[in-house]
Formats: sequence, structure tokens, C-alpha cells
Amino acid sequence: MSDDKAEIMQRQVNINYLIYYESIYQCTPWMNSIRMFNAEKRKIKVYQRKYFDGKYNEEHDSIKFDIINSYNPKFLFQLFYQTARAFNLLKKINLKRISNLGITLNYLYTSFIYIFTVYVKTRKLKTKEIFIAGDPVSLIAAYIAVRNKKHVLIYWPLELWVYKDLKLMYFKFLKRIEKKLNRYASGTLEFGSQRRMILSRENNIPVENISVIPNAPVGEPKLERNYYFNEIFGIPSNKKIILYAGGFGYFNGIPQLIDNLKNMPGDYALVLHSKLEMKKKNLEELLGRLKPYNAYLSFKPLPFDKINLIYSSCDIGLMLMGPDKGNWDTNYIYADWSPGKMFNYLQYGVPLITTKLEGYKELIEGNGVGKVVEDINQVFTKADEIMLDVTSYKNNCLKLFNGLKFEKYHKLFFDGILNTNFN
Repeated sequence: MSDDKAEIMQRQVNINYLIYYESIYQCTPWMNSIRMFNAEKRKIKVYQRKYFDGKYNEEHDSIKFDIINSYNPKFLFQLFYQTARAFNLLKKINLKRISNLGITLNYLYTSFIYIFTVYVKTRKLKTKEIFIAGDPVSLIAAYIAVRNKKHVLIYWPLELWVYKDLKLMYFKFLKRIEKKLNRYASGTLEFGSQRRMILSRENNIPVENISVIPNAPVGEPKLERNYYFNEIFGIPSNKKIILYAGGFGYFNGIPQLIDNLKNMPGDYALVLHSKLEMKKKNLEELLGRLKPYNAYLSFKPLPFDKINLIYSSCDIGLMLMGPDKGNWDTNYIYADWSPGKMFNYLQYGVPLITTKLEGYKELIEGNGVGKVVEDINQVFTKADEIMLDVTSYKNNCLKLFNGLKFEKYHKLFFDGILNTNFN
């Protein structure tokens, strides 16, 4: 086939993203992947569960795709949902194992509905298309869609499923299916070399058949300090803002951080930013704990296209992850290149303070982009150390981001898939 004809063939290939466990609006690597394919004028479809609609800020002016919602008969949804809630009450009388039956029934129902929807919507496709699955349930759906057809299956797990970490028998069952079906994928993607090795071992896939990709935003790195939070909260421009963006809980170190606010130097301000609102009681308690200090709470989400304002409106970024009540999950211990917020900070030259995850001493301190803390109480001490040579840290952030650009890894992988399967 001539180069011109091959280019035309590639340009006509449609892309389908299948996600069961989350909404596409929470899947930042896929939003950036769609942005890349938008630039190539490809038609994009996203298959996800219906009840996620409206849960997140869904404004995305520059990213174009069609959402195919799974069927969701209201009566059946409420039946299984309320059944799960009823069984959950059994935990109060120490019948935890039986209480899980309700959750399992609900998962079985929603999984079946999702897989059935994908099957019905794709069974009459006449064009050869790419199907990208993001979790074990969507992998089943994608496998059914491509089986005995000309479509191409890609497995891009957005979370790392490790058998020993799974509690419910239903999840263990899904993991076994994931292991069997992963071998039918024409390509597999993972967020970094450590996670690639784990997925290779878990799914018995040759490590050389798994490609790596960073969860980085699309775009060029640049030193840019915005004043979004200064303007919202009236924070003086001479104060150095430390930003934490994400969920609030022991797993993210927020209670420990708040307990240590009494040690925060006067020239700093702390901003806690989250997409999701809190229950009124919890919100009032948190605001009361923040009130005596230069600490602020932000619940104002921005559209995906404008989240750069969040991450470029601070001087130091926090990425704190640790054990929740002593429990560790492999998916978080081996974070690798999966935390999108890490790359959002790096893109704008914002130095990081992270907890000590596997390989992060080498990644963060080895590249001179921030500090790693053994304990949350060290955050403000480490912030002072960074500010002593902040210009070097900022420049190193841009350098590391430039070496781990999403566009480069994305193009290398998908050009290979297109050249192999569509020429």
C-alpha cells in the first residue's frame, strides 16, 4: 500500500473508549488521548455507565467525543442499589461477609448491563475500529465487540488490579478474566516501568508487549505563575501558596497536615482544593479547623480545559499518599507516572513535595524537582528547603516534564498500532 493510501486509511480509523468503573471526565489520560485524536480528525465514542452523568464538571470546549450511556432501567437500578444498601446494614451485627453479597449482586447487574449495551451498540459496525478498554469489565465488553471481527483491541488499565489486594470474590473473578483476555489485546499500556512489570507478572504478558505512557497533560512546559487563589481568597501576593488538590482523607494525609498547621510559617498560605462537595457537617468541622490559620478551602471546579489555572496558581504543590488505616494497596505504592497532578505541577514549574512511594526518591529528588517526606509533619520544613533554591527546582520541573511528554509516548504507541493493523 502506498504511503498516501496508508495515511488515508489511518485517518479514517474510529476510536472507541470503554470505561466501566469511572466517568470519562475523571480519566485525565484518556481526555488527553482524545485531544490527540481530535487533532487527527478521528471520530471518538466513549462507552460508560449512565448514572455518572452530571456527577462531575463536564465542560470541555475543545475536546470532542460522543458518549454512549449504558442502558439503565430505573426500576432495576433502584432494586439492585437498594438491595446493596440493605445488605450493607448487616455489617452492624458483624455479618460482614454476608453483607458483601448485596454489593456483589449490584456489581453483577451493572456489569451485565454495561457489557450488554456495548454488545448491542457495536455488533453491526461495518468499519474496522480501535477499542480501548480501561478496566476488567470494559475489557470483557471490548473483547466481545472485537471477537471474530476485524476490530483492534487495546488494553489500557487506568488502575492496577493485583489479585492479592482484592477483597470481594467478584473482583477476584474479574481479575482472572482480565488475565485471560489481556492476551488478545494488540497492545497494552501502563503508567511506568514498575507498573508494567507488575502487570506483566499478574496477567502473564511478556513485559516487552506492554508499553509505558505518563499521565501528563498535553502541551508545552512553561514557567507561569497565575493568581487564581490569590484573587478568590484575597491572599496577598507576597505569601507563598502551598496547594493540595484531590480528595480529603487519611489516605491523602490531610488530617495530619491540618494538625500541623500550627507550625506553618507566617509567609505561607495553604489551599486545599477538591472537585467534590463535602457533607455539611464535615465541611463545617473542616472550616473550623482551618479558620485560625492562613488556610483556605476550595470547592470550585474548573473545566478540564482550564485546570492549568489551579496548578499554576501556587508556589509548591503537594502530592501526599499513604496507608489508609495501615492498609497499603499496590496500585498506590507503585504510583510511577500515574498521578496526573504530579505532571500538572511539573508543566508549570511548580516544585513538589511528595510522600515516599516506591521509586519516588529517585524520581522527585533525583531529578531535583522537589522533596520527599517520611512524615507529613515535615511538609513545611521541606518547603523552606525548596524555597532556598526555588529557581533551580522550577527549571528542573520543566526539564523533567519535557522528557516525559504524553504526546511523544502516545504517538509512538498508536502509530505502531495503526501501522501494524491498518496498512
